[in-house]
Amino acid sequence: MWRVAVVVLALLGALGACGSDGSEPSLSETLTETTWVSAGGKFIEFRDDGAYGVSTEEFEGVSESDREWGTWSVDGNVLSMTPDLESPFCAEVTGTYTMAVLDSGDRLDATVQDDPCEPRQEDFSLGLTRQADADS
Repeated sequence: MWRVAVVVLALLGALGACGSDGSEPSLSETLTETTWVSAGGKFIEFRDDGAYGVSTEEFEGVSESDREWGTWSVDGNVLSMTPDLESPFCAEVTGTYTMAVLDSGDRLDATVQDDPCEPRQEDFSLGLTRQADADS
């Protein structure tokens, strides 16, 4: 019995040393680790620097100058997005959404908190899916 306790303690110590605290990634980490696809077919990339890009086509074939750009931020589980002045949809109109991470981070549910931009509301109404998962 003593040996089992020593082995369990050793394993727990090894896991702690590896930095595994069992916590889930933050919403910011989840957003920036992949390209997301909205139910409306928009491809969205959230960058670490607080910028986001949107395209109606996969990013591989679209130059950065042909994407719609804006800024984003997260406070807890609330995502705020503001398109740039040059955006054809809702320029400089901030929308805020409560986000929930689903399916081990493969999908994001978006509930509008405040967004006067109807096209974005429609796009986010069914949430976001990781690009790789959206293609399958």
